Amino acid sequence: MKLETVRIERRGAVAVVVVDRAERGNAMDTATLEALVGAVEEAAADPECAVVVVRPAGRHFCAGWDTSAFPDLARASAEDLAAELRGVHAALDRLWRVPAVTVAEVKGMTAGFGLGLLAHLHLAVAAADARFALPEVGHGIAPAGVLVDLARALPPKAALDLVLTGEPVGADRARELGLVSRVVAPEALEAETARLAGVVAGHPASGTGRALVSYRRATSVSVEAAVAAAAMDAAFSVREAMAARRPEGNT
Repeated sequence: MKLETVRIERRGAVAVVVVDRAERGNAMDTATLEALVGAVEEAAADPECAVVVVRPAGRHFCAGWDTSAFPDLARASAEDLAAELRGVHAALDRLWRVPAVTVAEVKGMTAGFGLGLLAHLHLAVAAADARFALPEVGHGIAPAGVLVDLARALPPKAALDLVLTGEPVGADRARELGLVSRVVAPEALEAETARLAGVVAGHPASGTGRALVSYRRATSVSVEAAVAAAAMDAAFSVREAMAARRPEGNT
């Protein structure tokens, strides 16, 4: 399925996929995530493609999961929510496994689910004024699904600090934690992302492709049990939060 909000703007050795839900801070829903993954897969399937840049339109990289879906999530059974979460993680896993190197161009806010999305892109260049947060705890919601990703991407104390405080961190701190690869001045973001993509694309595909496969093999573990447990935690906390009040913003 293709949506107008996700498009391939450039093909070739360095392809560019743009997510354009600027009016929602590029918050994700199931259809948009599927369209993003499909576009990245389509671009990466080109034998000439070595790198796919994921670029946000508007001010923010990804403001989280679109809260317009929250009422449906609150009514869903634990089994249905587990199935939904498995589908989301299956899509993210497809993103992680594309044959080309993926590079995130990060600006504005990356929150909630956006951190999980970021964790599934191979490299990330962030503007110095970018911000990162897991605000769910402030709404009484456990970000259990995102934790499946962050528990593997971050040291325990760093992940729990983000989760339990809900406080945003800046780009330099995000780089220290390993959420992003590089930090540059906002006005240099697009140029540095293109430069990094060009450096990677300039190497023989046999080297970069084999490096990705080796890294995936070295870090591969089954997440099925973690996703199932996370679905149970998320179902309970979403129901509790929705019963009390509707969260504002995206998570």
